[in-house]
Amino acid sequence: MATAPDDAREVENTLRAVLTDEKTKDVKDPVDDQYARCYPGIPRSGETTASDQGIAQEMILRRREKQTLDALQDLVRADTRARDFAEL
Repeated sequence: MATAPDDAREVENTLRAVLTDEKTKDVKDPVDDQYARCYPGIPRSGETTASDQGIAQEMILRRREKQTLDALQDLVRADTRARDFAEL
């Protein structure tokens, strides 16, 4: 069973690998593609602007923001566990 400091090192190593991996920078997210297909932002005939213009981008940005906040929350929890373990 891994100890808390080992878990923290594993999280750090994983984050470092993901952030420095060039391959992950161009990976398409299928959910982002779904948002873009459902809300294309293209005006229908007779309209000057699309009623859904900007919706897909806003949904994508909100989803990424939530993923970032969730990851930070997980990191704080892992750090707390590591600190609690070190105090033993």
